[in-house]
Amino acid sequence: MKAKVRCVESLMNQTLDGIEIIVIDDGSTDHSPQLCDELKQKYSNMSVLHIKNGGLGNARNKGIGAAAGKYIAFVDSDDYIENENYLKTLFETSERLALDLCFAGRMVKVSKRSRQVGKIASDNIVNKLISEPSEIERLKPALIGRNGGQLFLSNSACAAL
Repeated sequence: MKAKVRCVESLMNQTLDGIEIIVIDDGSTDHSPQLCDELKQKYSNMSVLHIKNGGLGNARNKGIGAAAGKYIAFVDSDDYIENENYLKTLFETSERLALDLCFAGRMVKVSKRSRQVGKIASDNIVNKLISEPSEIERLKPALIGRNGGQLFLSNSACAAL
């Protein structure tokens, strides 16, 4: 439960104004539904959807359907955002460059005492605007996880806006 509270609080600490937080309770059998409702009472920009468990994709699709914003970011309940400017940076970059997709760096916890920076990209595409149709086609397999080890892009929904 602490992880879920930490997750929501890390979103509420973001410096980007006007963010909408949609929490999906997908049939949890622990005390998560009550915790979600308690957090909703605490935060006015948070809404909660209680749905039947239909898998991660179904939960994310329900959230997308309920969202009113221009951009969407996903954060899993056992994750949190350490940098309070994370969403603001992604948003401002996306707006300034008129991006369809903006990837961010991630930290991956590998033990209680250490962390490892998760790779976002290799192949010299870090901090590069990809707009050429041929380059986009080349990267699509990596974005959907079908890269055969040729190119690594984090295809986690939690690493993009």
